[in-house]
Formats: sequence, C-alpha cells, structure tokens
Amino acid sequence: MKSALKNPNDWQAAWWQRDERVMRFYPPADFDSIRPRTEPLSVEAILEWRRFLSPFVKDPAALAGMDDLAKPGTLAVITGQQAGLALGPLYTIYKALDAVRTANAIQAQLGVRCVPIFWIASDDHDLSEIESVSWAGRDGGIHTHRNTHEPREYLSSCFNVPLPDDAAALLQKFVETTNDSAFRPQVLDVLTRALTNATYESQFLTLFCEWLLPMGIFPVVPRLGFIRSAAKRILKREVESFAETNASVQRIGSGIKELGVDPPLGRSGNELNFFIDIDGIRAKLVSVGESIEARVPDDSRKRLHTFTGQGLQALIEEQAWRFSPNAILRPLVQDATFPTAVYVGGSSELLYHAQLGELYPLFQVTRPQVHPRSNVTLIDPRTEKALAKLKLDPKEVASMNRDEVVHALAEAGASGSELDAIRKQLDEIAASVSAMDEQLRRMTSDTGVLRSSEKLKSSLEQSSVKLLERVEFHLSTRDSDRSAARDRILDTLFPDGELQERTLSILAPFLVQNGPGALKRLGERIGGNGGLNMIATSSLRD
Repeated sequence: MKSALKNPNDWQAAWWQRDERVMRFYPPADFDSIRPRTEPLSVEAILEWRRFLSPFVKDPAALAGMDDLAKPGTLAVITGQQAGLALGPLYTIYKALDAVRTANAIQAQLGVRCVPIFWIASDDHDLSEIESVSWAGRDGGIHTHRNTHEPREYLSSCFNVPLPDDAAALLQKFVETTNDSAFRPQVLDVLTRALTNATYESQFLTLFCEWLLPMGIFPVVPRLGFIRSAAKRILKREVESFAETNASVQRIGSGIKELGVDPPLGRSGNELNFFIDIDGIRAKLVSVGESIEARVPDDSRKRLHTFTGQGLQALIEEQAWRFSPNAILRPLVQDATFPTAVYVGGSSELLYHAQLGELYPLFQVTRPQVHPRSNVTLIDPRTEKALAKLKLDPKEVASMNRDEVVHALAEAGASGSELDAIRKQLDEIAASVSAMDEQLRRMTSDTGVLRSSEKLKSSLEQSSVKLLERVEFHLSTRDSDRSAARDRILDTLFPDGELQERTLSILAPFLVQNGPGALKRLGERIGGNGGLNMIATSSLRD
C-alpha cells in the first residue's frame, strides 16, 4: 500500500521512489531520455555574462567553462535561490553542489558537455526572507544577525537594495560568538569584502564566486541583457494568454490537491505572471476590464499606472530591463535562455514545477527534467559520538522528522525491559476495557451507557500515549551521559527546533572549522539514500 501524500516532503519522497502518482506531472527522469538542445548562447551573451562577473572573480580562467554554452549540443543544469545574506541557509549550498553533481553525471553518462548554472533570483522583492543570517556559536547557541531597512526597500528588487550600515555589526557578532581557528581569518576577510559597500546581489556574488565558483558552477542574475531579451517573447505572450496560464496552473493544482497535497501556486484569473519596475517599486500587474493596472505588491488597492495590452507589449520590447517574471514564468524564462537538461529544486519548487507542465508547450519552450535537491544534515565529531553512544544509525536518523528522532532517542535511552513491562500493562488494561465495552453492547442499546463506555476507551487511549511518552522521556534522561548525548543530537539536527539546513548558514561551524576546501569534498558526498544525507564533518577534512 502506498503511503499518503500530505505535504511537499511526502511529495519529494514519492519522487525518489518514482511513484507514478507524482512522476506523471514531470518528463521522464532518466538521463538517457535527455535530448541535446541545438540552441547555444550567442558569443555576445557569453561576453556580457563574463564582463558582469569579472569584478567578483580573482582568476578569469575560472570562467572559461561557460564558453562551452556557445557550442551547439552543450547542456545545462540549473538551480537557484534568492540573494540571501551571507549566502543564506545551508540548503542554498546544497542546491549548488547538487547541480554540479548532476551536471557531472549527465556529462559522464551521455558524453556531452553539461554546465551547472546557479540562478540568483535578485529580481525578487522578498527582502524579509533574505535580510538575516544565523550560525552556531561556540556556546552551542544559535546567533542571528538581521539587517534593518526602510519600508520602501521591501517593495524593490533586491539587486537595488544596498546593505544598511548595521551590516558591519554582523562581523562583530561573528567574531564574538565563534571559536578562532586556522580558517576563521580567511572567512572573515572574504565576508568583510562581501559586505563592504554592497547590495544583496553583490554580496551574494562575492561569496559565491569565492567559495562555489571553483567547483565549476556559474552564477547568473536575471537582469543581464541577454536574459531580458530572451524573456521578451515569454512576457509578451503572457499579456495575451495570462487567463489561460492561470487556468492551467489552477487545473493542475486541483489534481495535486486531490492527492492530498496543497498546491503552492494559486492564481486568480486576472493576474499577469510578471512584474514591472515603476520608480523602484516592483509592481504587480492586474487585468481590469480592457486595461492592465500596475499595483503596489503589498497593497493591491494602490494603483501606480494603467496600460493597454498593446502598450504593455510595446514597453516590454523597448524597456525589457523593467520587467521580471514571477515564480510561474521564471522557469520558462530560464529554459528559454539556456539549454536546460535538468532543473534542481527543493520540495516546494518540485511542486511548483508540477503545476507548470502545460505552460511549456503553450509558450513553446522545451521542458527540462525536474530533480529534487539532496537534504543534508551535517554532524560534527561530538554529535557523531553521541549517535554511536545511543547506538543510532545515522542513515536511519537522516530520514526522521523531529518527533521521530525524539522517539528514537527515548527508545535508545530507555531500558528495554522496563519499557516493555509498562507497555504490556497498558495493553492489558486496554484489552480489559475493550472487553467490558463489548459486554455492555451485548447488554444494552442505551446510548448514554454506550457513549460513556466509548468515552472511557478514548480517554484511556489518549492518557496511555501521554503516559508512555513521559515514561520514555524519564528513562532516557535519568542517565546524565545519555541525556547529554540526547540534547547534543537534537541541538545539532534541529537547532532552535527547525531543520539544520533551513536554520544555519555555511559560515559557522562549517567554514570556520573545516575551511572552504571542505565544500568540494561535501559535494562529492551528497546524493543517494533517497536524497537524505547525514554527513560527518570529520570525513571532509584533509
């Protein structure tokens, strides 16, 4: 029997199992079904891209690999993320490493050049999602720095938003809260350079080119001229077909909903799926009668400008720099620009793409394969020892959510005979109450009596679960060493109660303790195990 699909994580797990309920929303996922594209980038596009990256690159030779995209038959693997402060959470790094691994695998299997590309979504105006960064300190706690901004800046594309003066406070807090090491001066030097006189886009590019570009993955930003040019056809077509676009997204979303998962993309019939820059505000576009209105993103009642459909299409042609796609059209713009063989995304992005299947033929763009990124948990030597002490298999723990880990820790720390005795007694009590309930049902049909009996059974069941949880916790914590091991594991796997890869940055402890060279070794270790990876940092050192 197939497991129920309830959330994006279930959906992603079903993809790894090649569950037909999920796979029918995507092209075939085997590399042999990839067909080389014949539309290479122009030499002029490559030159523009190179010129843009040159201020962030120490050695121009590091960009040589992108020249292959001007050759017919070259493929690309694309992933991406917003321009998070100090590269954002760990999963941003895992996306980049997965793209490199996937491109290398395609190249080895098909014998054609495949270039990994990282799309920095610096057009986005979701400043609140990228303005903070967190790391683990020497005290074992989680330390966070959050920038402060003026309200108007939250309406602008992030490439336009400069880092505020208080970004310097990040460096001071970082020094005060992390242990010194052989690598910390280097990390601080790069971080200082990235945060000085910077925008969110430029600081991300500085760090990416320092730490990830050496692995052969090339960062790109959507405001480059050759990308804006490729987007024109998509956006102009959207002016004519936005109702069809939205109806398709909603229709496929309903099919996903029927499987038990809430679709991430919900559209009304009158929204266009791209934005326009109006005096620094990234305005949404809404069709009203025969007109199209540009409105403030967080206040749809505030109108900034009104266009006709033809007028908007002419403006796209003349001033392409002012326009940027939303989450629905962004993949199509990416794949209209590059010869994309595979798109690598997180669980939510996997669901996004499921809703776009009908749009690729509508906009005459070749749809790539869609692969989920790896989920990674890093464990330091102390946590590695704690797992060994409690005799827990890291591969099994990697597949558990927090509640399941808590239960496994309780089981590992408890005395089996004592726990089994309590469970046996609870089972005997439940059996006795069930027998009494059956006897009462044979004796009478009085609803009051039967309702009371049912209430007793339900209450007993709930109370038994709570009692067993408390007994498990008591047994697991009465040994101080085991209790310390338990706390260490939970703090490492779920800092502040959340997934490690969504909470911590790459800064500390990873880079401070292991150095940038460990990133390459980390990239070689991820993958497999159904996308779930628990990796000991001790295995990444020279």
